[in-house]
Amino acid sequence: MQVNGYTQPGREELRKEYLSRRRALSSASVLKASDIIFKKLICLEEYVNADDILIYSSCDNEVMTDKIIKYSLYENKNVFLPKCIDSRIMEFYKITGLSDLNRGMYGIPEPDGGDKYVNNEGSLCIVPAICFDKRGFRFGYGKGYYDRFLSRFSGFTVGIAMDEFILEKLPIIRTDISVKRIVTDKKIYEKEGE
Repeated sequence: MQVNGYTQPGREELRKEYLSRRRALSSASVLKASDIIFKKLICLEEYVNADDILIYSSCDNEVMTDKIIKYSLYENKNVFLPKCIDSRIMEFYKITGLSDLNRGMYGIPEPDGGDKYVNNEGSLCIVPAICFDKRGFRFGYGKGYYDRFLSRFSGFTVGIAMDEFILEKLPIIRTDISVKRIVTDKKIYEKEGE
């Protein structure tokens, strides 16, 4: 398989395999893991000190984010969620509650409008993935939205996932952007070498 001029065998196969594994999880196991991750995440110094929280609306058996969103709003943080503008651009917009979300371009809940996020170093971006590796690299759905956004983001990045979706090393391409930390239901992974 060739991606951005690089041959990377196995990327699509791995993506499909781990997406299938995630979809096979029980609701109870996702809820339990999500609660553990929530409790760890809100204790991180980067979360506590952040004024702006960039987060996604979970779907398809992802780590559940509603509790994080509600808690962040309760803590008077500015909460921003992504909106796909077109096939390449994703921007984050401020919400005041989950009722501000509607089905977006890919059927994922996203904001209709609101204040657009302005990049600042004191922000925390909570990043989704199908799976991560221990270096902080991730597989999303393969459209590159997060990699393009994170390439210009100057705040702190944290991935959240269930521990069974952390691999030793993913096959990466030059446009992949790693997160600085990953919080799972079992442990917290600090970014390892490039």
